[in-house]
Amino acid sequence: MTDDSAIEQRAIRLAFPGLNGGEQEVAHLLCSVHSNRTLLRRLGSNANKPIYQLLKHAMYCFTQIQNRDLCEQAVAAATAIDNTGNIAKYVQTYWLQTASKWAMYARQHSPFLLQATTTNACEAWHRKLKSGAGLSKGQVASYGIYGMILNIMDAAKDVDNRAVVAKSHFRNRKLAVCTKQYAEIGQLPVPIQKLLAHELDAVEERIAKGKEVPNFDENLRCHCKFHRQYLLPCRHIFHLDTEAKVLTPLQWEAYIGMFAECGMEVYETVGTIWVEEERSGQNVERANIVIRVRESFEQVQQQLYTAYEMMDRLNIEDTVQSERMEEWANHMQATLSTLTSIRAEDIVNRHRPWEL
Repeated sequence: MTDDSAIEQRAIRLAFPGLNGGEQEVAHLLCSVHSNRTLLRRLGSNANKPIYQLLKHAMYCFTQIQNRDLCEQAVAAATAIDNTGNIAKYVQTYWLQTASKWAMYARQHSPFLLQATTTNACEAWHRKLKSGAGLSKGQVASYGIYGMILNIMDAAKDVDNRAVVAKSHFRNRKLAVCTKQYAEIGQLPVPIQKLLAHELDAVEERIAKGKEVPNFDENLRCHCKFHRQYLLPCRHIFHLDTEAKVLTPLQWEAYIGMFAECGMEVYETVGTIWVEEERSGQNVERANIVIRVRESFEQVQQQLYTAYEMMDRLNIEDTVQSERMEEWANHMQATLSTLTSIRAEDIVNRHRPWEL
């Protein structure tokens, strides 16, 4: 992950040539903070505000289909605003065609990538090196290599000392605000306890606002941002637990087991899915068909998320939301049942069996 510097992006392509160079393919992601700054710098004027809003929304949407739709809307808006076509070409080239680098939809497979969306940690290290040398941005050190090496060693020693302190506090504390409600939270690392404390506070806010109790299946999978990032009980699951006690000892055992033998690095591998692209002949056609089918299901899923978000913005009561979405789900299932009832043998051996 880098900022949106063209030099750095070029350097990544040279250092990691991927399959063309006989190496493993490497995904190059862009920092969301720097990407947003670029948007503001290039499209932040009042005249270009509609384009900026569309691309900012595209940055944080969950699916590739919605991202592309928003980017295409941004191209259309740019065409309407600028008669020269320069802005539309800019959006097309530097945003639509590079969406997998800056958009969050490309990171949904990895909780770690949803947590680390910026280069802030790297920037903090650079600031520490500069401050230790008494430099501001753009300044050159007044002493030689030896002095710079000493400065780097001092900065690294300070970071290492802070890491030792953090490690000593990683598991030896129990936050009362959490454990008085759920004793099991005390068995989790302290950083996780702090995250869950915030979610528990949010439950009280939900109850105070009179929000309806959400509902989930036995897997307790929520589509909210927190659950996608940490795979832990969120405010919605905790809210349901106040009524139905869905957080069983077995559920807590699974959450605690995530960190039994490691710390936050568990998120570096959990949930990761590798997808190999088929590149030639019949495999290309087969891959295209698979992608088309997956896109159709993603559109249905995105319709669900968009409807929920819209009803939340309109403050529609949860009971009404449930009724309307239940009707939609029934209609969706009835429509799909026509396709799922077709046997694979009929697809293989008959011409257009869905018309029979």
